Formats: sequence, C-alpha cells, structure tokens
Amino acid sequence: MTHLALVPEHPPARGRLLTVADVRSLFPGEDRDKPTLWWVRSSFCPEGKIKMGRRVYWWESEALAWIDCQRGVK
Repeated sequence: MTHLALVPEHPPARGRLLTVADVRSLFPGEDRDKPTLWWVRSSFCPEGKIKMGRRVYWWESEALAWIDCQRGVK
C-alpha cells in the first residue's frame, strides 16, 4: 500500500506553508498596524490559498510574490 503525502517533505522551490499568523508576521509594524486575521483569510493572495478543512495556508514563495506585486496597486 502506498501513502500519498499532501505536502511534499522538502518543496525547495515553494518554501514552507504559511499559516494566517505567519502571513501577518510578514507585514512590518506593531500588531495593531498589521492586517487583521479576517483580511488575511478573505483577501490575501486568493489565487494561492490552500484550504484544508477550515484552515488556510499559502506557499511562502507565492505569498512573497503576491506582496511584491501589490506595491504598484492602489
């Protein structure tokens, strides 16, 4: 019997899976200045969001690329 892994052991190109708290920590400033948990869950990098049950995750490389792309967006 073979076992399928949902997450590869070492995804070198993508980095690690980030939680909502990890994504918030990518933003500078105090906690009160960072995006809310709700905003991260509902608006942050929607095309890269991975849902597992009620939890959401993002690959580190996709999250950083999305933040970089937002610099020109107003």
